[in-house]
Amino acid sequence: MLYDITHLRRLEQVRRDFVANVTHELKTPLASIKGYAETLLSGALEDKKNRQDFVETIEDQANRMNQLVDDLLDLAAIESGKKKPLKASVSLFDIALEAVGALKPQADRKQ
Repeated sequence: MLYDITHLRRLEQVRRDFVANVTHELKTPLASIKGYAETLLSGALEDKKNRQDFVETIEDQANRMNQLVDDLLDLAAIESGKKKPLKASVSLFDIALEAVGALKPQADRKQ
């Protein structure tokens, strides 16, 4: 007897790719939070000009991580049938502006 497991293999690959992407998406804000916290602890707390920006960036990145975790919980609920996916219109322009804003401090540091 033979069974076609092509579909199962494809699903396994999608799941592996998904886990890799989620890991990357969580590591990015975590690295940013860690970097800004280390900078503050190594003396930037005395830098009145930048410390507010650093703390705001830490808060923004923590909020980003929280949103990612919420999205994962929503996805788990959708997969288990406990929740239905919501459809909504989004502005690609706003998403692009948010991405640029999130990367601006790193780009400024590296000029």
